[in-house]
Amino acid sequence: IEELYEAYCLQRRLRDGANKMVKAYTTSVSSKEAKESLAEANKGYKEYTENMCMLENDLENHLGEFHIKMKGLAGFARLCAGDQYEVSLSVWLSNYK
Repeated sequence: IEELYEAYCLQRRLRDGANKMVKAYTTSVSSKEAKESLAEANKGYKEYTENMCMLENDLENHLGEFHIKMKGLAGFARLCAGDQYEVSLSVWLSNYK
């Protein structure tokens, strides 16, 4: 699992770098070389994203999935998209937050 996670982090860093290159070439002068470099950067971005998806799938197969169904909120709050909540789990005799 650690090796998969390290490979995932590497692919994420490579994808972030390719994304920065795409942004840089998009704002640069439109020369033939810049267009070719932009195409290569886009190709790399797509490749790294696909690799990340495969690694995510492998990690999911090893770790499983965790689903939470929310029953309600304590207090008087409205639900909004992007809200963050603290979830407390009790597993055997240990408590996690």
